[in-house]
Amino acid sequence: MAAAEYFEEVASCVTDPIERVREVSLRSVDYWLSRPEQFDFLFAMAGKKTDIADDDEMRFGESPVVMRALNVYYHAVDALFDALPEPPLPNRLAGDTLIAAIYGVVLVPRTTPTKRWSDTCMMVELTVDAIIDNWVSGRGRDGHIRRSLSMKRKPR
Repeated sequence: MAAAEYFEEVASCVTDPIERVREVSLRSVDYWLSRPEQFDFLFAMAGKKTDIADDDEMRFGESPVVMRALNVYYHAVDALFDALPEPPLPNRLAGDTLIAAIYGVVLVPRTTPTKRWSDTCMMVELTVDAIIDNWVSGRGRDGHIRRSLSMKRKPR
């Protein structure tokens, strides 16, 4: 997969863990914005009937090629958290949040063309910087995130 190779190359060129997370995030968005048809095919499947795999089948989002690309993010987050005195939240939660946030910022303007959105790259940059600032400041420690989220959730 060309995307995974590109993301791996970006990650390998940056030694600072904060900058690695930032560059992987921003350059991946640049990559997909320059390939809008591929992005739409992979990420804008809302409203389309998809073949959902049974429990014993592999889902596309868990396939080796997709996991190779996602692991670039997960490894970048792992390296950043290793450099902090204490991880602010579980690494996988942080990685999933980062991925969902940046691709959501790209997806919403692409799938809602009836609104004039601000520059997508600037919105992604603000999102990534806010997430990294939150992690580095340690605001997620001591269960703060879990407490604030659980207070807002409706009982199931």
